[in-house]
Amino acid sequence: MNMRKRMNAMAAAGLLLAGVSGAWADDLRVAADRVVVGNMYAPFCRTDGPDVSEWPADIAKMRELGYTCLHGFCEWSRIEKAKGVYDFSQIDLLLDLCETNGILAILNVATQNTVGYHMPAWMENEYAGRGCVDVNGDGVDMKSIHNIPCLDDPWYWKLAEKFLRALAERYSGDRRVAGWVVWGEPMLSGGRGKPICFCEHTLKRFRAWVEKKYGTIDRLNMAWSTEGPVDFAGFDSVRPPRGAFGHRGGYAAWSDWAHFMASNFARHIKNADSILKNGGAVQPTIVETFTFPTGGGLVNDVWALGRSADIVGSSCFLRPGLDVELSLTVAASVAAREGKSFFVVEQTGGSRAYTYPHPTPCVDEVVSEAIQAAGMGARGVMYWCWRPRFTDFEAGTYGMCRADGKPLPRAIAAGRNAADIAALGKRLADAVRRPQVAVLHSNVAFTDTDGVSKHVLDGEIGALRVLLDAHVTPQIVSADMIRDGLSPELRALVLPFAYTLDKATCDGIRRFVANGGIVIADHNLAFKQSDGRAWRMLPGGGLDEVFGFEKDEDQHLEHECLLPKSNPYGIAVNDFLSILTPTTAEVLERDSGRPLILRNRFGRGEAYGFAFSAFAGYAHNGGNAPLRRFVTRALASCGVKPFVSIKGEDDAQCPRVRVAELVCRRDGSKILTFTNPGWEARHVEIAVPEASAVAPFLCGGTDVETAGATAKFSLRPWQSIMLEAK
Repeated sequence: MNMRKRMNAMAAAGLLLAGVSGAWADDLRVAADRVVVGNMYAPFCRTDGPDVSEWPADIAKMRELGYTCLHGFCEWSRIEKAKGVYDFSQIDLLLDLCETNGILAILNVATQNTVGYHMPAWMENEYAGRGCVDVNGDGVDMKSIHNIPCLDDPWYWKLAEKFLRALAERYSGDRRVAGWVVWGEPMLSGGRGKPICFCEHTLKRFRAWVEKKYGTIDRLNMAWSTEGPVDFAGFDSVRPPRGAFGHRGGYAAWSDWAHFMASNFARHIKNADSILKNGGAVQPTIVETFTFPTGGGLVNDVWALGRSADIVGSSCFLRPGLDVELSLTVAASVAAREGKSFFVVEQTGGSRAYTYPHPTPCVDEVVSEAIQAAGMGARGVMYWCWRPRFTDFEAGTYGMCRADGKPLPRAIAAGRNAADIAALGKRLADAVRRPQVAVLHSNVAFTDTDGVSKHVLDGEIGALRVLLDAHVTPQIVSADMIRDGLSPELRALVLPFAYTLDKATCDGIRRFVANGGIVIADHNLAFKQSDGRAWRMLPGGGLDEVFGFEKDEDQHLEHECLLPKSNPYGIAVNDFLSILTPTTAEVLERDSGRPLILRNRFGRGEAYGFAFSAFAGYAHNGGNAPLRRFVTRALASCGVKPFVSIKGEDDAQCPRVRVAELVCRRDGSKILTFTNPGWEARHVEIAVPEASAVAPFLCGGTDVETAGATAKFSLRPWQSIMLEAK
């Protein structure tokens, strides 16, 4: 490859983001000096968009308004209309227009999922396979005029690989291309969300996967016999489970199937990434995932997907406020584990009516979406979308502009904000999250076997919310991160409804506390192992020694007479209460003689245990000041303190003003982002501990009164601003 061409491509891509992996990562980090804000635009996948004759005016208008990035689609079915004949004219036109207007262009190149991408018509006519097969054995292609081939089908993947290689060779060192989205919103589901795929191609891969894991069929039979007799004669006769419950699989079989599907799907995305790079592409790749804690599905393992491309992308159709914090905490955490950046690939740009209820975003809401994302460390935000799409089930909706291209007020304001963000340059791009508290993100599909997945997810959301409400930056972690040892910056670990924990994870928790860490565990700690076997001693895996108590059983609080007499934590009817017997732990709170909260000193650290669903209850109740104060005091014992205080908010049952912190690597100063998630204006008074001065950073005309490390300001409905603390 021509060296000048390669360097030009890296410079353009480097302006996109920092923190990617690959042989050219250092060059990209040097060049990354801004956060970009842009729009999704034609050519779209699956739908008609503006005629090419209207593209020049649209893109010129984007640049005039202040946008710095654009995301278009390389739709396979439109590029290879005839077999082996590639028409890149629309892509070239888009790239030329972006270059002329000084806008970075990102191209989406995913080949197929069950949402948007289809084979070219000539492939559909040649296709002789059955396509994807759902959990009931039904072919997914029966639900549509289009065939949905399985990604494991060698015939399909060979042609998809050829298409991706042609793209890579065409744009290998093209300075007009800033990056590739190698998969948009990855998912695998058939009709009504049923898991796929159970076709012969996927079963062949699964059988090879379990053979590699178990080595002998006797070991598999023994592992899978937790719910009933299993006696496969050989790996070629192994049947995957078709459900998570009881004799339809059990934990061990369902856990294997879920983990195989997740890793297999991520492997396909990584293959697309590798094909582009082996074909000569030097631009960074992005995988756009669902990052809300409850989002995704059977195959969407955020950790596996995060390893499949250079940059972790998020699809974030959420209103500014807590939900954005939760979603982007997941995205940022996955990216941090891999040493990567994260990017909001899709963010709400307009209303969605009438088929789905979706509020029409006001001007401040759309502006806040980008400010809050940048304030949590995102290196870019793309609004979905500039003009409404003209066909498919999204026809006429989600537009920043009218269908004829006239910008709406939110498009004008968001463009002005995009220019303001770009003007901040290296200062904002240099700022990063500095989490100090880890929260276990179980990400296990097999928890549905016992019907406890909602408890797990509610507990995780509640734990994250406690920390965010307390102005402490959290990071989600996986079980294997705990096994391998958490980074020294993470001083505390929260285990929300950690129902299933294996021995290796328990050993990791033990080491973390023994070495001086603080762990706070929710109700029902280490009840089962990942194969569904219950621990003989509860909590299991030796955690009874770490926490200094033993669990007898759970009591169902079926009547209000069973609730604690003093109930500051909002324990409700139909909750559960663990009956705990202290061994070495100190009982910090009791009710009618029953321990509610315990603390145990273990090694150089401390372990706190709740006898009730503290974190799920926090989520259900929309907050709880006594619980938040308790957690804040516990964290202070290991040096973790709130990075800001907000008068009148910190003592509220349900804090409204949202705040995020970034720390500048160069000088340690902080960028604080404040968001008002609602229709009522709010007056805010803050103090920043350990800061000497607070100053406006990105305030959009809002008056900020500062005095030393304090500041006063008012937020309009849905408004976000940034301050800098030195």
